[in-house]
Amino acid sequence: PYPLVYAHCRELVGKVLGKKGRLSEFKVCAIGDSMWNDIKGAVDEEIASILVTDGIHAQALGIEQGSGKTVGEMALNEFWEGFAFKPTHTVPCFRW
Repeated sequence: PYPLVYAHCRELVGKVLGKKGRLSEFKVCAIGDSMWNDIKGAVDEEIASILVTDGIHAQALGIEQGSGKTVGEMALNEFWEGFAFKPTHTVPCFRW
């Protein structure tokens, strides 16, 4: 979520693809459960992002953390009002 992390990612992706550039040019997406870290970092880097809604913001979204429940559109829209930015996508949970 921090500029130094994204700089390192650019370097690694550049080595794999044999070119340099902004991460947004490489069709990458950041995923995480923190609006202030994961999503804000992606927005600042101008790349797509996915908010995992059953993470740290679950209670604010009206669900139980780790539940994997889908958040309704109305709850999401109310939640977005507290931020000057938002993710490009959301998912209810993330499992390896």
